[in-house]
Amino acid sequence: MEETENKPQRASRRKFPRSNVERSKDFRKRKKKFLEDKLNQVEILEREAKSLREENSCLKEQVKELTNQLKNKGIKVPKKEFDHPLHEYEDYLYNQLAKKFQSNPDEVRFSTFEQVTEHTSDWRIDYLKTCFKNILDNITSIESKCYFSSVKEMSVTQWVTKKRAKKRQIKYTKKIGEEIAPKEVYSNTGVSDGVIDFMEKNKKAFSNFKKQIKSIVQNLIKERNKLLNFLYCAKEFMENSDYAKVYKKQDIANRFEVVAQLKNTDFLTPHYLFDIPKKPKTTLKYQDYELTE
Repeated sequence: MEETENKPQRASRRKFPRSNVERSKDFRKRKKKFLEDKLNQVEILEREAKSLREENSCLKEQVKELTNQLKNKGIKVPKKEFDHPLHEYEDYLYNQLAKKFQSNPDEVRFSTFEQVTEHTSDWRIDYLKTCFKNILDNITSIESKCYFSSVKEMSVTQWVTKKRAKKRQIKYTKKIGEEIAPKEVYSNTGVSDGVIDFMEKNKKAFSNFKKQIKSIVQNLIKERNKLLNFLYCAKEFMENSDYAKVYKKQDIANRFEVVAQLKNTDFLTPHYLFDIPKKPKTTLKYQDYELTE
């Protein structure tokens, strides 16, 4: 009995580290769960965003309806709607803040003027980006853009030859979550003989149209980048300069006075500022730097 009690216990089995297969399996499980959680979050956020958009649209309609009711009753409704924060900051800077400077300059801190000016500069860059994006998005019709994407790597002559062959196109079955390439979409779309004849007859014009649009877009982007880089450099220069030490409140008040006298005049139009000639109303096409009023 004593020998049994004094007998050394058997050592437990040594635990070896898990194999690479097990670790990979666990990793895949964690990854799958992570992706599922993120997809659920995206779905929830998309529903919330949709609900907020619908609520925002409903509120806008209500505001519009109430505004019309007030107008019908002869009540003047102040208009303070801004399509971009840039215009809101400019309104505050050159209207509200300017009036405070005129009434009592001592109540306005120089830091307030400096912050609003910096924000206006930042929003101007953002607004210009938005404007250029709108130009590029609307530079041609959605139908033309679909055509350009479909024949991006194909000439008009090749397109006509392919359609002339009239080979039976294998219909492409779209799988769930899969996008069809523009080339496949265009290949699977039927075209009448009249359209093919028209494209063949005017293939030079269509080719030039595609090249010109591409060239115009690239040049616009070059000029956009040139303008934005100029504004970034100007902003950096002002931030690193000592203008805050030089400018006094009276200088700011004088600037506001100049803006108040000139902001609604023809002296701030592109024609006067940058020597841009006005386009004659008798012609439809523009020449060089001509610009309508």
